Amino acid sequence: MQDTEKASREATTAPHGAQALAPTPLEIRDQVTRILDAPEFEGGPRIKAFLRYIVEQTLSGSARNLKQYSIATEALGRDTTFDPEIDPLVRLEAGKLRKALEIFYLRAGGSAPVRIHIPKGTYVPVFEWGIRADTRALPASIGTSSAADEVPRVAILPFAYRAGQPDCELFAEGLFEQLVVALSRYGDIAVSLPDNRDQQQPSAGDTHYQTAFVLSGSVRQFDSGLRVIAQLRDVKADTVAWSESFDLDSSAAALASQNRLASHIACALADFYGAIPHILSLNAVYGPSDRWNLRDSIHRHRYLARTLTERVYRLARRDLEYGIERAPDQPMVWAALAHTIFYGNVLGFDNDDHWKPLVLRYAQRALELDHRCAFGHVSMALYQLYEGHLGDVRETCHRILELNPHAPSTKLSAGFFRALSGDWDQGTEMLKGALGTMLHPPGWAYRAVCLNHFRRGEFEDALREINKYHAPEHLTPSLLRATILSRLGRDSEARAAAADVLRISPNFGRIADSYLRYLAPLEDVRFEISGALETTGLLN
Repeated sequence: MQDTEKASREATTAPHGAQALAPTPLEIRDQVTRILDAPEFEGGPRIKAFLRYIVEQTLSGSARNLKQYSIATEALGRDTTFDPEIDPLVRLEAGKLRKALEIFYLRAGGSAPVRIHIPKGTYVPVFEWGIRADTRALPASIGTSSAADEVPRVAILPFAYRAGQPDCELFAEGLFEQLVVALSRYGDIAVSLPDNRDQQQPSAGDTHYQTAFVLSGSVRQFDSGLRVIAQLRDVKADTVAWSESFDLDSSAAALASQNRLASHIACALADFYGAIPHILSLNAVYGPSDRWNLRDSIHRHRYLARTLTERVYRLARRDLEYGIERAPDQPMVWAALAHTIFYGNVLGFDNDDHWKPLVLRYAQRALELDHRCAFGHVSMALYQLYEGHLGDVRETCHRILELNPHAPSTKLSAGFFRALSGDWDQGTEMLKGALGTMLHPPGWAYRAVCLNHFRRGEFEDALREINKYHAPEHLTPSLLRATILSRLGRDSEARAAAADVLRISPNFGRIADSYLRYLAPLEDVRFEISGALETTGLLN
């Protein structure tokens, strides 16, 4: 037993990046007992026997023997004449068990120290420490928080300057006013101001400063110009979340410089891919919480949009489906659910009946609630692009740009959809401009720039762009690398990239048609990709 327990404690990556030991067999068995005894576990005697059997077989080192025949005859009561080709019992019960485990962790997992997960395509369970994204508890109600409570508040303090430097004083005052305007353009945050312009720090008893973040800075003379330093403090973590220094030429018009700098700072902090959403997204996934709330649900979806893995997809989908029941008047929940269902079906995580009409209906619902819902338009553009409605895509891009033309994420989305709908030159130009200003650029944006180089035969440039797409558990980067390397004649590397695609998506052959349609909506580009992939064996 000691050797078995020692072998089971393999190193895994903890939620915050530190190395931690995997759960011991004793801890896993305790978790199984909690699951089987919990009223939240919706499984009958057969499903419970299934779970107990596969866990014990895995802990005893016999995971390789977990086949349909052994499970049916040793756990589910079938006799030795059982034939898995005729009797689908094990496959059906495995599906029920996966669903029962998901529901258990969704409803009662807040206190579960160990998570047991059975990946599709295998009957071997995976044991992990529970993390916030997997173990939140869903309450009976949404709670009493108002919509305003769901929006993080950012306090802007006047920028400091030395007495006797009138140029610095005038610039600091103007920059403060422009920052208020620039940050107020972002509806995902609320801006707080000091009670008086001389106040440099909030007093301890000032309830006006019940904020999540504080933006402050300084302006001073530097050679022939001005040096501006800005920083964002995360109040709860008591850390500097972002800081940057800017050197400005004094010959530049003060008002124009203030406006440009304020727009840059606002984008770096409050844009969809800025510092504040990035922090909130990580907190929503890994931070503690004892109830469902709208803000965390939306930020968990943002985490999904970056990772696009099956595990996070399932968490996000259940979270958002709960959300449309608890907050049916919130457009972002409907838009995020439309986006989630689209990717879940395109990537083969689910196979919903009539999923495309469902995506359309949910995107329309978001826009019905708020015609300015940016993510509603993004979800609509995804649907239109997949269906080949290219004229509608470009009209939707126009609407996206109207919402907040100053935001890099707006230009990024519009440029992405314009490029993939066939307006390659203007679309990729918008993409490159937006990517150059983003603090946390999403990898998917490089896909369109990569495809533009690929269709023009610029394969080295295409490879350079896709190598900027860092997503080791998403198949797009590996798939496009396999495509480009094949065209470059680097066949062994192309086959290695293709093998990585199959590692990530073992059933890629089943989803290849729908996935390539999503990847390259234009038929001529899709034809070129398919031709390049033939040598890798992925499409055989």
